[in-house]
Amino acid sequence: MLDYYLVDGGSLLVEEFVIGADHAAVGLHSLLWSAGPTAGASGGPSGGPSAGPSAGLSESVPGWRDGTAFSRALRTSPDLPPRVTPTDRDGAAAAVALPAEPSLRAMFGPALPLPVAAPLRFGPPDPRRHRYRILFAPHHPAVGALSGHHRAAGDAYAWQLRAVGPGLAWALDVTVDLAGPSEATIDATLAHLTAAARRTGLIPITTERFA
Repeated sequence: MLDYYLVDGGSLLVEEFVIGADHAAVGLHSLLWSAGPTAGASGGPSGGPSAGPSAGLSESVPGWRDGTAFSRALRTSPDLPPRVTPTDRDGAAAAVALPAEPSLRAMFGPALPLPVAAPLRFGPPDPRRHRYRILFAPHHPAVGALSGHHRAAGDAYAWQLRAVGPGLAWALDVTVDLAGPSEATIDATLAHLTAAARRTGLIPITTERFA
């Protein structure tokens, strides 16, 4: 699922998480569009949307650059003012002449690797219970609360948004009780919950298998 962000100054950020076999995020693809100069590879939100050309881009796609440095800085600068606004594809297309999603994916360069830890085990493993934590950047506070429960093909989901530490991050903790051996509903449900959180203004960092 592609995520779109409007950046102050008229730029657009497009991202997509790479999801691993355990339904946790293992990488992040990023593209940045800007009508102005984008030379340099070390720019970030605090210094403007500057980035080097993506390995997947060609000169026939003007304005698009690899956004890895920007995406990293967006998530690791706690004192960063809120310069990006999550939007959907329609909102992005209203601001930029947007290529089709397959074309955007074809422009991605190598993904930014994300750290992956083994799930915590406090007892005998229960293959039908999964716990995930979707982490969000601390400098984009949520508007309203996110909590609830849902069933998908018999699988039971419950989730709660909570603060992690003193301004460290927001976390959407999701518990999954599977009805059977199939895990077919997990990716789509986690993506739906992440999209709901983005609509409140939160910017996702990663999705971890918590237990």
